[in-house]
Amino acid sequence: MHNPSPQPVPLMTLRLHLRALKAEDAPALSAIMADPETLRYFNLAPFATLAACQAYVRALLLKQHQGQLVCWGIEQLDQRQLIGRIFLKNWRNDVPSAEVTYLLSRNAWGQGYMTEALTVVVAYCFEQTSLMCLEARCWKENQASARVLEKVGMRCEGPLPERYVAQGREPEVLLFRLQRTKSHGERCMANR
Repeated sequence: MHNPSPQPVPLMTLRLHLRALKAEDAPALSAIMADPETLRYFNLAPFATLAACQAYVRALLLKQHQGQLVCWGIEQLDQRQLIGRIFLKNWRNDVPSAEVTYLLSRNAWGQGYMTEALTVVVAYCFEQTSLMCLEARCWKENQASARVLEKVGMRCEGPLPERYVAQGREPEVLLFRLQRTKSHGERCMANR
């Protein structure tokens, strides 16, 4: 077992290919991230230009190269089209854990793609790495995302204690966790 590689391992499902995000993905990601509804539960403004998204992708790839982030692009197998992304970030060594974040094109909502993608990422993390715990944060009002997290086995542990300001609002943000095994004696700490 090892920590996740800065270069994401390709992962496959029946309908999806999760592969390393690359600079050439900026146009597709820009189209996804130009949609205000897609970014509704993120502390990001929609990208107004392709150049802005290219800078964003360069920053992500630099963080990945530095070992701070693992970035998968989510591609539909039948169309070879990027429909979203998944990150692992915020590593902790006291109890080997990371946070998972994801984004999916509005055109792909409601088809089970994110549950499918996140299921294979969770399996990779717990079967191929030393991670003992995965965490995710979700705005309380984002019920679709909460359902995805619950479907892959994550449990809501309640609201984050710290105040969170995003897009001029103060949403209640919930913390979800999943441990490698229920019998494992260590507990994911809530000291973020």
